[in-house]
Amino acid sequence: MRRIGAPVLITFSSLVLPLAMAAWSVPLIIDRLGVVRFGTLTLVWGVFGYFSLFDFGIGRALTKRVAECESGSPQAAVAVRVGLLLLLGLGVIAGLMIAASYPLLRDSGLAKGSEGSPEFYRSIIWLALGMPLLLLGTGLRGVLEGLGRFSPPALARIILGITTFALPVPLLDIWPTLDVLVVGLVAGRALTLATQGWSCHKLLEMALRVQGTRAEVREILGFGGWMMVSNLVSPLMVYVDRFVIAASSVASQLAYYTTPFELVTRLLVLPASVTTVLFPLMVQAQGTDRHQTAGRMMVRGMLATLLVLLPVVIAGTVFASDFLGWWLSPEFAALAVAPTVLLCWGVLLNSLAQFPFSYLLSMGRAKQIAILHLVELPVYFINLPWFLETWGIVGAAIAWVARVAFDFLALSALSAIMRFSGVRKRDE
Repeated sequence: MRRIGAPVLITFSSLVLPLAMAAWSVPLIIDRLGVVRFGTLTLVWGVFGYFSLFDFGIGRALTKRVAECESGSPQAAVAVRVGLLLLLGLGVIAGLMIAASYPLLRDSGLAKGSEGSPEFYRSIIWLALGMPLLLLGTGLRGVLEGLGRFSPPALARIILGITTFALPVPLLDIWPTLDVLVVGLVAGRALTLATQGWSCHKLLEMALRVQGTRAEVREILGFGGWMMVSNLVSPLMVYVDRFVIAASSVASQLAYYTTPFELVTRLLVLPASVTTVLFPLMVQAQGTDRHQTAGRMMVRGMLATLLVLLPVVIAGTVFASDFLGWWLSPEFAALAVAPTVLLCWGVLLNSLAQFPFSYLLSMGRAKQIAILHLVELPVYFINLPWFLETWGIVGAAIAWVARVAFDFLALSALSAIMRFSGVRKRDE
């Protein structure tokens, strides 16, 4: 694990720094922009974040394909050409969809407080123009991670953090309009596209000279399509609970659930940092003991994450009431402490689940993961209301922990079967 220490630290820092910038800048942005227009800005942030999931899994597919090929090989160039052209097409379609949705968004009242329709219209147009840049950036990040270059994507995340959270503060002193902030976001995407593109420019130049193949399209879309299923289902299972609570008899207690949820899930940046680095290494593991080599990476990653997060979770369990009472109020802590403790342990299980998830993806088992998530979704939808009506927001936390526990156990079991079958084939 020593050789991945620096890449993990770089990736972890690039994930944490934007969070720190947001904590500092959001109150200032609200003060300068106003609550209503800030709400519209959060919609823009949400669109950028959510549409990054609509890459049909091509970003992760590019990581896998580039890692499988020799660095700078024609096969890698073909995969890059096909993947980036697909993402460019998806970005154009997404942009046209957003531009066409302007009348609906305007009539919904979102333009209210944005100094009239022209400002909101310009914001939507710039947002639409940014969609191809967003998805191409996702693809280039996948290419660089497949090449084992983690510093450029980390720099890109920091640049995006600056243009998303820090840049609005001085801009609002000069041009206090929403559309200027959206221009800044799009400019940040363009800058990250340029920096990431330069970091792999030799491979991109080769990709311009080769021809794409139908086989490569099928390979990327076959893997990426199943990844897309997981990308769509997983956020539903993460966020549906708050909507169910809002529609229930304990809707008034929603904040006592969502506040600790948003707090403790920030711990997931650690396993995200480690698995980002481990995934291409797992893919690159070749030979007769490929399953065992990648499996050892998975186990060591899980153990390292457990050693770091377990003390944090235990501390959260012991001191949750004191911390919430100091941070918010004793009255808030009295109702939020039980969900906080449960969610801490759920996040630990969810963190560990990232490793068998990455292992299975590295072996090309995106279909099995997607099917598992499709099974989990209706079971969770059925159980959540019952738990909520029986035990309130504590029941919602129990349902979420039960789901992530099942996900962890199922992914671990699938990984163990994969490793065992790999060893048996090698012995035969």
